[in-house]
Amino acid sequence: MRIRILVLCGLCTLTATAQAAVFRCQTAGAITFQDRPCREGTAVVPGPTAPAGSGLRDSERRWLRQRARQKERPRSAHLRHRRDEKAQERRCWARRTRLDEVKARLRSGYRPAQGDRLRRRRRVLEDYLARFCD
Repeated sequence: MRIRILVLCGLCTLTATAQAAVFRCQTAGAITFQDRPCREGTAVVPGPTAPAGSGLRDSERRWLRQRARQKERPRSAHLRHRRDEKAQERRCWARRTRLDEVKARLRSGYRPAQGDRLRRRRRVLEDYLARFCD
């Protein structure tokens, strides 16, 4: 079983540039992968949906869905959720403050081991601000 997985991973790395659908077939209790649909038990394996490193927490996904629903609601419904908007504004302010601290630390100097961590933290904070804050 492990050999099949290793062979499959090796084949996937060799054909990383190919943009074909991959079908998962289950026959006689064994799962195989191929480029053509099977007759029975076929399921398309989904590809990546978001770039690496930009994963969202469940609370952030819920907030995005809620924000989209609020834009569709009439003004009275929007007023009921003002408290949530203020909470999000506080979170944005806190993230901006942290981003300023990280940028100041990057300007002031750091050990080589801290550089990657600081740049990664800056990227995460900038992604969050771009996605959730105006």
